[in-house]
Amino acid sequence: MDKQKRRERLRPFKLALAFTAAGELTYFLGWGLWLYPAGNVLLKLAWTVTCAIAMAVAVGVVVTVWRARKPDRLTTWIGTAFLYALILSICTMICYIMDSRFDYFGGASAPTLFVTAGLLPAFLSAIPFTWLLHASRGRDTLNRLGF
Repeated sequence: MDKQKRRERLRPFKLALAFTAAGELTYFLGWGLWLYPAGNVLLKLAWTVTCAIAMAVAVGVVVTVWRARKPDRLTTWIGTAFLYALILSICTMICYIMDSRFDYFGGASAPTLFVTAGLLPAFLSAIPFTWLLHASRGRDTLNRLGF
C-alpha cells in the first residue's frame, strides 16, 4: 500500500483519537479532578484514557467502512457526522451508566449535567471532524499537521 493510501485509511482513526483524547482530557481535568476530586485519580485517568482509545477505534472503524461504500459527497458528509455523533452519544450513555455507580465524574450526583456535557460536544465536534476529514481545505490542514 502506498504512503498516501495508508495515510487516508488511518486518518479517521488518528483524527478521532485527537478529538476524543482532547475531550477526555477536559473531562479528566474538569470533572475528575476539579469538580469531583474524590476517588482514585489513577482509576479516573485509566478510565479516560481507555474511553478515548475505545471511542477513536469505534469511530475510525465505522467511518472507514462508511467511506468505503463510496456514497455521493453529501451522503458521505451527513453520514460521517451522524455516525460520529451517534457513536460518541452511545459512549456518553454507557459512561453515564457506569459513572452512576462510581460517581468519579458526577454521573450519580449531577446526571443531567453529566449527560449534557457528553452529548453536546459529541454533536458539536461532529462538524469539524467531518470537515477536516472530507473538505479539501480540511485535508490540507491535516496534511500540514501530519495526519
